[in-house]
This record gives sequence, C-alpha cells and structure tokens, in this order.
Amino acid sequence: MDEKTTFNELSESWRKDKSNFVKRSTMSVYNLALEKHLIGAFSSKTDIREEDVQKFVIDKLEEGLSQKSVKDLLVVLKMVVRYGVKHGSFSKPDWDIRFPTMRDNRQLPVLSLKNQRKLMKYIDDNPTPRNLGILLSLHTGMRIGEVYSRECPT
Repeated sequence: MDEKTTFNELSESWRKDKSNFVKRSTMSVYNLALEKHLIGAFSSKTDIREEDVQKFVIDKLEEGLSQKSVKDLLVVLKMVVRYGVKHGSFSKPDWDIRFPTMRDNRQLPVLSLKNQRKLMKYIDDNPTPRNLGILLSLHTGMRIGEVYSRECPT
C-alpha cells in the first residue's frame, strides 16, 4: 500500500480482506458502520489522531447514539486502522478516548400500535426491498445486521 493511503482506500482494502474471515451478517454490520458513520468522518484522512477520534465520539453522542453504539463504531475503526498499521500505510494509534458521564437514562422510543399499523399499511402500499426488510424486522425482531445484506438491492 501507498504511504499516503486514505482511510477510505484503507477501508475498502480491509473489507475485501475481512470478508474472507467473518460471517456475512457480521460483515454487513461492519459495512453499515463504515458507510453510515466512519467513512463520512475519516474518509480523506491519511492519519487519524486522538483529537479526531475524540471529536467523532462527542459528535456521535450529541447526535443521539448510545455509548455502546459509539464504542461499537470505535471497534470497527480500530480494526481498519490496525490493518493499515500492519500493511505500513497508517501509524499505530495511541488513542485514549474518554466518554462523558451519562447524565440521564433515556428510554428508547417505541412505535405506538397506531404508528406501527400506519407503517405496515405504507409498506403494504409501497413494497420495495428496503420496506420489506423493515416489515421483516418489525414482525420478527431481527436486528439490522440480520436483515441487511450488501447483495440485496436497496
């Protein structure tokens, strides 16, 4: 790999390598973390410093993600960066990331029965692969990583 590899380029190489060693559903979770959160934040970076990651953590918490969700994102970020270190394209991370003390225990929003019926009617009237995935998770309790697959059209 080139000395000035960007996080985006590194993540693509990491995905190709990692997909050979994990289950498809696990890879879907990793891909979702990368596409929805990590690439947007670190795409053009050729080195990721502690300040960058700390800002990312604070931003994600302020967006409403839970500490657990943010920590899961950091796990994926660290795997990609360690892959870059192993291949000589990123420097070894020496991050000491801190999480603010939780001030309140927010309850997760839950769909009311009325809104659930509205959603089901909308999906019935607009059957797309994405909507069918939502319906599947609504009826079965499946998680996004169990429903989502890169091979399915969106």
